[in-house]
Parts: sequence; structure tokens; C-alpha cells
Amino acid sequence: MKILVADDHVLIREGIRNTLQEISADVAITEAGNGKEVLEALQSSPAFDIVLLDLYMPETDGFELLGQLAESYPDTPVVILSASNKKSDMRRALDRGAFGFIPKTTPHDVMLNAIKLVMSGGVYVPPDLMKADDDEDEAEENATKIDDHELKETLTDRQFDVLVLLAKGKQNKEIARALGVSQHTVKIHVTAVFKALGVNNRTQAVIAAQKMGLAV
Repeated sequence: MKILVADDHVLIREGIRNTLQEISADVAITEAGNGKEVLEALQSSPAFDIVLLDLYMPETDGFELLGQLAESYPDTPVVILSASNKKSDMRRALDRGAFGFIPKTTPHDVMLNAIKLVMSGGVYVPPDLMKADDDEDEAEENATKIDDHELKETLTDRQFDVLVLLAKGKQNKEIARALGVSQHTVKIHVTAVFKALGVNNRTQAVIAAQKMGLAV
């Protein structure tokens, strides 16, 4: 198991290293202190199981770096591990392609479970982001306007099956295998699901599905 930990504070990286060693005895951890080192690590050895990325490092725009990683290494899940607990940062990171956002104030056991969830193919959405407030994003607003019964009226049975699997963090190839259809067909169904929910990407769909209790 290979994990890349990117944070400009040595003590933080050491603490994360100690936490990660509880996941597996054979975990191999690579450390990076800035965006340049992150890219160099991935270019020299792209087969990381997960990247834990701090949003705010010197000379690095964390959001731009996240978007670059999501585009260049789409099969490598990136989880933001940040001192920020702003909902705006959480939403922006998830919209940019992060598979999770873990505030550094997150309890030790919750952090471990969140990392395990992402490594098993899921998406970790912080509980605080699920709480309603006046600044709800598009996915959350639509989730409050439509329930699973209404969705079943809007979507075909197969499209609803796709949404349930999306809510469980399944990728297109896994959904195709589970439903016995082609990945191209899955992409068509996913597009229909996004339209029905009024969202733009998988992470927003997962958030909406979780609010409706479908991510079980």
C-alpha cells in the first residue's frame, strides 16, 4: 500500500504517518512539503493508493493543484486534509475532484475510517457539510426538494440503480459490472441522474444521495 502525504509542516506529516501505520503494517508513505514535490513524487511513481493533500502550502494553490491531480491522475483518489473547516473550502475541494475532505480537527478514529472509506472506493463527506444552513450548495438544495419516491418517478429503474451504486462510491466500471451493462451505457445513465438531481458531478450526486438516505 502506497500513500503520498503532502503537508508543509514536518510534525503534521509525522503525526499523519503514525496514524496511517495503523491501517496496514506494510504501508509505504512518501512525504511532500509543497506542490512541486507532490508532482515530482507522482511523476516518478504514479501508483499511489491515495494522496492526502494539505490545501494551504507555501507557493502552492491547493485548489489548482487538486484540479491538476484530478485531471492528470484520475485513478488516484485525493483526499484533502486541512486545518480549514470552512464549508466553502469543503465544497470547492469536492467540486474540484477530491474524494474526501478531512479537517485536521477530526478525531483519530474518524480520520482512519474516512481514509479507509476512500481507499475502498467511497467518497468521504464531512458531517458539517451535511448540516443545512443559509449557504446550501446546489446539490444540497435539490436534495431537499426531491425524495427517493419522486426520483423513482423521474428516473428509470436502471437509472435509479445507478444512483444507488453511485451513492456507495462505485466507479463506472464497477457499476457496469454489477448491472451487466457497458461502461458507455453507465455514462449515459449517470448523465441522466445528474440532470434529475440538478448536479454537475459525482461528488454532488453522492452528497444529494446521502441526504436522501440512499448511501447505505
